[in-house]
Amino acid sequence: MVIVFVAAAVLSLVLTPAIRRLVMRHGMIDRPEARRVNVVPIPRAGGLAVAAAFLLVSSVFLFLNEQQRWVSVPFQLSEGELAALLLGGAGAAALGALDDYFNLRARWQLLMQIGLAAFAVALGIGIEVINNPFGPGVIRFEGVLAAGFTMFWIVGMMNSINWI
Repeated sequence: MVIVFVAAAVLSLVLTPAIRRLVMRHGMIDRPEARRVNVVPIPRAGGLAVAAAFLLVSSVFLFLNEQQRWVSVPFQLSEGELAALLLGGAGAAALGALDDYFNLRARWQLLMQIGLAAFAVALGIGIEVINNPFGPGVIRFEGVLAAGFTMFWIVGMMNSINWI
């Protein structure tokens, strides 16, 4: 697992200058203004190198791991669910890049995030059990409630990363 982490980190470091040149060429830059904390122009889309490295290294590792069985994949995840998670990550990165390029309004970002979350649910991703934050035991979700909670969680996680 350390090798996988190092490979993703190195690939991210290698991709970062290329992504930076690409976004600079297309004018994807945050310029200093009252709403920004930067005092010099900063290229956007910095997460693309990290996301691309993670998705590429994860996909290669999962493919090789399927043949070599270095690490056991949790039995709760089917191959389809794992593919859905990776596709969802790629979709979220693409949405971030679209926002960086077109400077999308918040309502369009939210609508696309809801679409990505609905796509994940349609592919079989679902949160059916969580630990009870108010006491012992678990809280179970089924059907529409599980789908709604899963979509709420996915959109919330995308926004928490976006706000960072």
